[in-house]
Amino acid sequence: MRRTFDPVLPPEVCWNQVKTDPARVEALTDAFAEALPTARREIAACAATPRGRYIDMSRLLERLDKDRFRADPQLAPVLNALQFLDFQVQPEGCGGYSGGEPV
Repeated sequence: MRRTFDPVLPPEVCWNQVKTDPARVEALTDAFAEALPTARREIAACAATPRGRYIDMSRLLERLDKDRFRADPQLAPVLNALQFLDFQVQPEGCGGYSGGEPV
């Protein structure tokens, strides 16, 4: 397909390896980065959950540093860890965990 469009499109468009639209992605990345301090506090509370001991929480929280995220906004590893922790955005935090046995 790229070879077909090569004579029509400029090289920076035709041969661009990035699949995302920078304007949309940058706005989302900025909004996500601004929410990270709050998210980090809530996620840190997940360390006490039964599954929390299987996650390198310091590494996960480091990954959620605002400046690091802006430099390398890879969400897949973070989302995998949050899914494993059963983290949910709700007042109860980690899957309703409040100590003792998971809910």
